[in-house]
Amino acid sequence: MLVDTCTVGPGDTKLTLGAGDNECTASDSTFQGDVTVKAKDGDDTVDFGTATVTGALDVEVDGGANMVTLP
Repeated sequence: MLVDTCTVGPGDTKLTLGAGDNECTASDSTFQGDVTVKAKDGDDTVDFGTATVTGALDVEVDGGANMVTLP
């Protein structure tokens, strides 16, 4: 999932990544509320780079070579 620029909300956002190698990038985006990301086994990349999150950000990744970049 690649998101260029967007505004999400108001309200909570939940992103679920399945098993396998996943990439979730949401730089330059605004999330108006809490964000929860859950990824199953695999080599996952979760990148919020320059995103704005007005609520809590919770990232849970299972086994694998995972990389998480917080805003």
